[in-house]
Amino acid sequence: MSSESGNSSVADVKTRILGTLRDTLRLFLPTPKPGPSMKLGNLLDGKYGYSRSVLAGRAINAQGEPTPWYTYPALEYLDQFDFSTKTVFEWGSGNSSLYWARVAKSLTSVEDNTEWHGIVTRATRNNQVLRLVTDAKAYVEAISTSGVKYDIIVIDGSYRYECAVVASNHLEDGGLIILDNSDWLPETASVLRSRGLLEVDMSGIGPGAVLTWTTSFFFHRSFNMACKQSVQPRPSLGAVKAPNNPTGGYR
Repeated sequence: MSSESGNSSVADVKTRILGTLRDTLRLFLPTPKPGPSMKLGNLLDGKYGYSRSVLAGRAINAQGEPTPWYTYPALEYLDQFDFSTKTVFEWGSGNSSLYWARVAKSLTSVEDNTEWHGIVTRATRNNQVLRLVTDAKAYVEAISTSGVKYDIIVIDGSYRYECAVVASNHLEDGGLIILDNSDWLPETASVLRSRGLLEVDMSGIGPGAVLTWTTSFFFHRSFNMACKQSVQPRPSLGAVKAPNNPTGGYR
């Protein structure tokens, strides 16, 4: 018998012994129940696609669709609205561009990184304009070149303070400005509040991240977006169904 065959036989014996021990222990030890951490992980993976984002290195949902790299509370809030008739302007580009081009009537994005612009350009849609503007002043003022106002304005690129200073001048009545990483940008948020916009902060974890941050919404005072469904608020992805209540308490 060769030494290779001998080693194989020893390995087979060890495997059988370990298998027998495992089966014996199962007779006497209770099957471990999923703990809170496991349940939370299953929820994030199954409903939100958290692990898919980790593996892909970019923000995607449980169906593999691109999403903005906003917090999950912000994403869930946005997902209840029908943006099919809305126009969007975005400082910065990426997966958020793919999302907005998919859900909105039209999207104009401005990018100042030449390499990144080339990458994002490969996936542009017919309703999307992606401009490369490397000059700082021109980048900030890019929102004014078309002479139109937008229903949604996203501040998620460079020069965010300077962008916030001019953003509200180009917002349609009833519109919304989104400022990502607002917890790092208190002065920028203050500028938007000073324009009479209502701030709502959406803090929490987001796609593929092991930290929390804040995506803030700044609402025009007459904000009134159409919803996909007649019921608001819409239950979140990980919510449980409200119990039947004969006294009518849940309504």
